Amino acid sequence: MLMLGRKLEKRLVINAQVRTWRRMMSENDQRTRLSAENGKGRSRSQREQALQTEVESRLRKSGYPDLHRVSCDLCDGVLTLRGRVSTFYLKQVAQTLIGQRDEIRELDNRLMVIAPPGSE
Repeated sequence: MLMLGRKLEKRLVINAQVRTWRRMMSENDQRTRLSAENGKGRSRSQREQALQTEVESRLRKSGYPDLHRVSCDLCDGVLTLRGRVSTFYLKQVAQTLIGQRDEIRELDNRLMVIAPPGSE
């Protein structure tokens, strides 16, 4: 009889844990739905994608051919610039063209300055 009591008690504990887990998952789903409706979640990544496209467009429209080959990636408010430019001046110009934006909380300028052959 004691064995049956322990098994029953264990089953009740497991059932309570499962109910708690299901309730937590349901609340998490509701929060996810609400954040998507409030302009977060997927909408946020769409805003980031639009801003990234705008930044790339600014670099491509500049009068500097080196900046046309610069790539950028925006993720969680961090904009990362990658590529090669021929001078430190162009590295700074790329950063200036982007400008100050509320959506960009950090700029990671990973542009490498590599002088073209024969310029030394």
